[in-house]
Amino acid sequence: MTPPLQARHLMVTVPKRLGPDACLSHVRAEFDNDHVHLVLVVDRAGRLVTAIERADLGPGLDAASPASGYGRLEGRTVTSTTPLLAITRLLGSTGRRLAVVDDRGHLVGLVCLKRSRRGFCDDDGVRARAQERGRPVPAPLPRELTPLSPEEWREALMSTVEDGARESQMP
Repeated sequence: MTPPLQARHLMVTVPKRLGPDACLSHVRAEFDNDHVHLVLVVDRAGRLVTAIERADLGPGLDAASPASGYGRLEGRTVTSTTPLLAITRLLGSTGRRLAVVDDRGHLVGLVCLKRSRRGFCDDDGVRARAQERGRPVPAPLPRELTPLSPEEWREALMSTVEDGARESQMP
């Protein structure tokens, strides 16, 4: 039986990310794009330092302040094997982005729920949107596992639906 869908099946491997020297002015510039909901800051080794949402940046902050001092990782990250049901719980009714990290904290992707909340963004869509807007596409992060074939995807989706149905019947 195919395991339920996991973050590794859903994640974008070309997320925008800022380096360790980024300051708040860089973060605010990222938020000028309405598709950006979570700014990811990584260190030189590719480990995720922080994940910043718009709400983390109040008025009056010094634009030159290091971005690494804002945001948080708790509640904003998952591992590549986090099941879809856990991801939807973490996102709740308003969240749309979760960083995906490996066991050493390296950024490996971004789970990116579409605005319609009826699917997840993929690398091809991110690349196409960037090209339409004349923006650079970040280099892909190393992929932990190969993507599912259409048949494996259907099986994993059915397994996920069955797990959700069983869970909803529990007292």
